[in-house]
Amino acid sequence: MCKRCYSILPSGLAVALLLCLVMVSLSDHAYAFEFPDTGQTKCYSDVSPYDEIPCEGTGQDGEYDINPMSYTDNGNGTVTDNNTGLMWQKCSTGQNNDDTCSGTALDYNWYRASGTYHAWYNPDSQDVCGSLNLGGSSDWRLPSKKELITIVDYAVPYPGPTIRTAYFPNTKLSHQYWSSPNDANHPYIGFAWYVNFTNGYVNFDSGVFANYVRCVRGGQFSPSFTDNGNGTVTDNKTGLVWQQGDPGTRTWGSALSYCEGFDLGNKTDWRLPNVKELESITDDTKYNPAIDTNYFPNAHASGYWSSTTSAGYPPNTWYVDFDDGAVYGYGSKGGNFYVRCVRGGQPPVVDVTGCIDLGGSPLVNKKVILKQTGEVNQTTTTDSGGCYVFLNAISGKAFSVQVNGPVLSSPVPVINGCAELQGSAMSDRKVLLKQDNELNKSKKTDIEGCYSFSNAVPDKKFKLLIKGPVVP
Repeated sequence: MCKRCYSILPSGLAVALLLCLVMVSLSDHAYAFEFPDTGQTKCYSDVSPYDEIPCEGTGQDGEYDINPMSYTDNGNGTVTDNNTGLMWQKCSTGQNNDDTCSGTALDYNWYRASGTYHAWYNPDSQDVCGSLNLGGSSDWRLPSKKELITIVDYAVPYPGPTIRTAYFPNTKLSHQYWSSPNDANHPYIGFAWYVNFTNGYVNFDSGVFANYVRCVRGGQFSPSFTDNGNGTVTDNKTGLVWQQGDPGTRTWGSALSYCEGFDLGNKTDWRLPNVKELESITDDTKYNPAIDTNYFPNAHASGYWSSTTSAGYPPNTWYVDFDDGAVYGYGSKGGNFYVRCVRGGQPPVVDVTGCIDLGGSPLVNKKVILKQTGEVNQTTTTDSGGCYVFLNAISGKAFSVQVNGPVLSSPVPVINGCAELQGSAMSDRKVLLKQDNELNKSKKTDIEGCYSFSNAVPDKKFKLLIKGPVVP
C-alpha cells in the first residue's frame, strides 16, 4: 500500500501540499493468469435428496468466489477477460459483428480452424483464426483447452449455453467449439480437444469433424510449477498451491471435509479445487496420467473430485479424468474419486488510497465510499491526515471513490487531493465536484494523481467523485 500524506507549512501561511510515499511490499505475487471463478454460487447436500443448503462451512465451490468472472465488451467485436487478460472474439466465426451476433456461425474441421496442413482435410492451409483481422489486431489463434474452459459458466444448467451470453451472445449449441490438439504421445492421434457449451464438458474428437470456432489473442497459458519441498507444489502462473500427494479415494462429501480440515506446509486454508482450477494442472502433452509426474509423482490416471456441483442435477459433481485430461459432470456424489487439495489463487491485495484537504487543513473524519458495479459499497472515514484506505477492491471491475465533504465556508477554501491504486498514482483520472447533487466542476488528476478545485460554491455541501480504472 502506498499512502499519501499532507504537511501544512505555517510560515506566511502559504500552505504547501507535500506528498510522501510509504511503500509496503505486497505479500503475494502479481500472478500472470488469475483463474476466473466458475460462476457457481449455490451449494447442495452431498446425500439424497441433494437439497440446496447454505454454503457457509461446506467447502463447496459456491462458498468461494475467487476471481469472479468479469468481462469488458470493447465495442469492436472483441471481449476482454478482466481476470486472464485474454481477448476473445465476441461472436462465433461466421456470425455478424453486431450486438446480437446475428447470422450463421460457420463450422470447420480442426485442421482448418487451427491452420494445420493436411493433404486431405486442409490442402490449402486455411487458417481460420490466423487469418482473422478484428478489433485492429491480426494475431488471433485457436485457444487451448485450458483457455477455452475459463469462459465456461458452470452455474448454467444443461442445455446451456454455459457462457455469459451478455458478452458472448448467440453462442451455438449444435456443435462443440474447437481448441488445441492432442499431443503426439496421446493414443488418439488426429484428435483434438473441444469444449461443449451445452454443458461445459471438455473432451476430444476426430479433427476431421466440423465444429465451431471462437478465436483468442494474448499470452498463451500453460502451468509452470515449483516444488516447494514441503509436500506442496506452486503453479507460478496462477498462484495456486497444490497438495503434491493425495490421500486415495473418497466420496465427494468426505473429500470436501478432508480438504477443509487439511494442514500442510504450515497452512490450514486448504480447499477442494473447483473444476476450472483442477483442469489447469492437467498436462496436455501427457497421457496415463495426464499430469507432470516430475511434480506430482504418485498421481493416478483416474478421476479426481472438484468442488463444483453439476448445475441442474445436484446428485452429480464435476471431475477431471487424469487418464487423458477430459472434464466430465456426471460424477455421482456417492461414488469414489481421488482427491488433491488446493489453496490460494486470490489476486494480490488491492489498495485504493488517497488524501484530501481544505485550504491546507486535512479533511478529517469524513465519509468515503468505494463503489463498484454489482458489489456492496465499502465505506470508511478519513483519518487525522485526511487520508482513506480501502484494502479490498474487487479485481476486474472499475470503481469510483466518493468523498462526502462539509458545507463550504466563505471565502471558499481550495479543495486539494491525491489518489492511488495499489501504490501507483491514479493519473489522468476524472474527478467530479458536486454540490447539491449537481455537477459543479470536472478535472483530471495530474501525473502525481492529484487534483485541485478553487472555485466551488460557498455555503453548500460538496462531494468529490474520483473515477478509477478497472482494478487489476
